[in-house]
Amino acid sequence: MEHQYGTASTGHASLYLKKLCRHFSHKVDTEFDDHQGTIRFSFGTCELTADATRLQLHCQAATDQMATLRDVIERHLVRFATRDTLTVSWQQPVSLPARCSGNAADATDNESPASAP
Repeated sequence: MEHQYGTASTGHASLYLKKLCRHFSHKVDTEFDDHQGTIRFSFGTCELTADATRLQLHCQAATDQMATLRDVIERHLVRFATRDTLTVSWQQPVSLPARCSGNAADATDNESPASAP
């Protein structure tokens, strides 16, 4: 499962979140309120968060479906953004080595040989 994050700067983030989720609710499973939403497609999921200055997107899909998910979300969002000229800036998360993940189980693998019994 691949994760990608997008951000669109706008003072109307809540409005666009609700428009997008309401539109897709006729076709797929959605949940939303004024500040958060989730759209579940057969090919992936998009979680949305709105604040006063931006709409944040967290997309999850199989690697071969990510481009489709991003395209569907971005095209619809731009089309619904009648008050702004929106641009979504996409980022792919940085992968951390297992020892940097913060998992306690991983920490035992990082003990130096001097501390071994």
